[in-house]
Amino acid sequence: MPVVMNVDYSKCLSSLISPLDTVRVRVRGPVPKSWRITVADGRGAQYVNEPARAIRGNVFAFVACGALGEHVISLGAAGKEPRCTARFVLDARTSFRTSTGRIQRFYDIMESEIFPEVSGAAESTRMYCDGKIVRFYVHWMRDDTHNKKAFKYWEQDVKSLPETFLDMQKPGGMVYDLFNYPIEHGYYTRRYTWGDEFTGFSKDGRIGWCRIPVEADVEYLTVESVYVSWQASGDDRWMERMLPKLEKAMRYMMTDSKRWSKEHELVKRGFTIDTWDFQHRAAFANRPGGGKNLLGWPDYMWIDEGTPWCIMHGDNSGMYQACRQMAAMHRYLGRKAAAKAWDAKADAFRANTDKVCWNGSFYTHQVHLDPIEGDFGVDEARQLSLSNPYDMTRGLPDHTKCVSIIREYQRRREETKSWSFAEWFTIHPFFGDKFGGHLELGQYMNGSVTTIVAGELARAAFWHGFEDYGADIINRLIDLQKRDGHLHVSYHPSGRQLDWIEATYTPLPLDSAANRAFDGTKPGGWTGEGDNDLHECPTGRQTFLDVPFDIADPATNNGNSCLILRGGPLGDLPQSASVPANGATAQSVYVLHTINWARAAEPCANYAIEYTDGTEHLQCLVMGQHITGWWAPHNTRHSRAVFHGKNRMCGDVGFNIFGFANPHPGKRIKAVRFESSGNGAPIIIGVTLSSGPVQYPCGNVSYGIPDNWGSAAVMAALVEGLAGVTDNVRTFDDVTIAPRWCAAGEREARAVVRYGASNGYVAYTYKLARTSIVVSFTGSGGVFRFHVMLPPGKCAKAVTAGGSPVPFEHTVVERTPYADFRIEGAARGEITVAF
Repeated sequence: MPVVMNVDYSKCLSSLISPLDTVRVRVRGPVPKSWRITVADGRGAQYVNEPARAIRGNVFAFVACGALGEHVISLGAAGKEPRCTARFVLDARTSFRTSTGRIQRFYDIMESEIFPEVSGAAESTRMYCDGKIVRFYVHWMRDDTHNKKAFKYWEQDVKSLPETFLDMQKPGGMVYDLFNYPIEHGYYTRRYTWGDEFTGFSKDGRIGWCRIPVEADVEYLTVESVYVSWQASGDDRWMERMLPKLEKAMRYMMTDSKRWSKEHELVKRGFTIDTWDFQHRAAFANRPGGGKNLLGWPDYMWIDEGTPWCIMHGDNSGMYQACRQMAAMHRYLGRKAAAKAWDAKADAFRANTDKVCWNGSFYTHQVHLDPIEGDFGVDEARQLSLSNPYDMTRGLPDHTKCVSIIREYQRRREETKSWSFAEWFTIHPFFGDKFGGHLELGQYMNGSVTTIVAGELARAAFWHGFEDYGADIINRLIDLQKRDGHLHVSYHPSGRQLDWIEATYTPLPLDSAANRAFDGTKPGGWTGEGDNDLHECPTGRQTFLDVPFDIADPATNNGNSCLILRGGPLGDLPQSASVPANGATAQSVYVLHTINWARAAEPCANYAIEYTDGTEHLQCLVMGQHITGWWAPHNTRHSRAVFHGKNRMCGDVGFNIFGFANPHPGKRIKAVRFESSGNGAPIIIGVTLSSGPVQYPCGNVSYGIPDNWGSAAVMAALVEGLAGVTDNVRTFDDVTIAPRWCAAGEREARAVVRYGASNGYVAYTYKLARTSIVVSFTGSGGVFRFHVMLPPGKCAKAVTAGGSPVPFEHTVVERTPYADFRIEGAARGEITVAF
């Protein structure tokens, strides 16, 4: 009887086996005791070699590990051809499973939203340029590089975009910032205003390229993009081909008169908010000629020799990191002298940036090289800006400075907790002059709360002894994602304008004017359409966007709750009606309203403030600007949708709030009158007088940055911070595993981290017991450096691997204990850290 061997997939969800999964092989037929069973990985390396007696009850079980690809199970006499074989495919996908399940869901939702098709960050995800198909996530070099912190873990093509940008490199070394595909009108505006120095076309003429002149970050981000692409792909020859162009780009940044400060030997830029692309109006208003571009237009993105310059720490931490990455790539290729030279440049960037920008607690936002006159409404010396967390994750500040920066963020959290839900500001304090009128307080780059800062700050916190703080940031981000169903990149600190004017409100009872019910199934109900109604509308004292209203209760108001005026088929209803104000005063009037049967963009109603002196103020309403229909209500220019209910025919019915100013706030008001003036039937639900101006809360979400940029920063914090997986060379040949799950309250975890562009991966399981931590691990590489976080107050007593002692060092980062050790040459291992 022949011997047959098959992999048992009955308990598997897929025919692909994951690292550290237990594989069961069923064996049928007589097996001599002298035979052996072996398993070889995707590179042919044998990681199982057991005697046949290991087959128990016709089943042989083992843990899959080693290189990805096809694994071969062989059974037969030692040293001879196997008598039978079985095969399976070992595959890996970046994933995190924990005892609570929170992290995996958090990660999966972010991964699904980083794709450009979902995030809306680009019009396309592929383009054809000069004979090549180019894959991208965002059509800006900067944004795509920041996104690569995440998409390197699944994307197969990580090289085509940076290679194409370098193919388009200017002779002097400058790298373009973005491309325009297909070419649109806006590109030609840039072409004519900025000229050949900052714009160009692909050779086939299909793509327009440009560099926003003021930007000073593109070259070092291009180095980062190439470096990360090399790490993920393991393509050494490609990296070697890119190096001369990267050398040229870095040389441009360190020699061009519009990029380099000879005095300080640091990169300079115009007066922007951190690394963003627009200057304060004062920066060009005070210049000869007004900072005009080639067409003579004042241009806050333009630079020339007359630009008032600043040194921004983030540009120089980026250059520092790029120098280290250049050194690493040269070192890998065996070019020791070049690596040493780039390391020396990195050391110089660190020393010079610390000298010029460090203020004792953090890096100063902008150090002005040229004075700019004006009152910016802020003490610039106190401004903590977005690049401080980047500085830490790029490695510029030493540990002591990182601790200072992290503590400064914790201090700002306490300082701002009464009005901001988090301390992750793009900049704080804000520019009180709205950065020359360009940005509202708490919005976009003038102080929004951003997940970019959250992600980079969390990663740095995990690295520098603030693991509980890093885990706290992750937990708050999970709560944000759960609240909104999505992780936005930019939030308003409070959801309400920071220059909000507090007001008192006087709700006006609608009882005497109300003539219809919300329930359309009752006689005289709603719009006469039966159960197509607004029966879910609440009554009594209700508050919408901080404004209180009294909505008539039908139980005490003859069955009526709202006022509906003549319109459509409701021709028997009144043309107008008034709500008494009893001589009150107000600066503005708020109305809860909607309308039926109105035509788009046509005048549909008039609201009048009647004064006790016999005069009045009339406010005309236009459909789609001041009011919307009650099916699918939405925000308009002058109103906000505030109530959403449902009925049998529609899943979204409701109304808007509309406010209009009273031009005579000192006059006493007799009544507020409502008139139907078009085809539609206006519906009034509530009226309130306010002592303040018309103002709507701006909402929780800000604007201006692609969401995937922030999500990528958060994913990097998960992978390299909480899970603690860091690639020290490329394709995880040499990897650090620093599990910090106990900081997040997780006692068990399984982490798999894999590059999409290669078979490079690492996987481990983690289990925290009362007196030990057990980690089982495998991966595609051969060097595993462990930095295992211990519970607070614990000290490592011993480390064993497979029962054998392993030399280790007990280290402390701030107050956090770690056990550090190294294991080489093992396809798989299980280590126990006793404490």
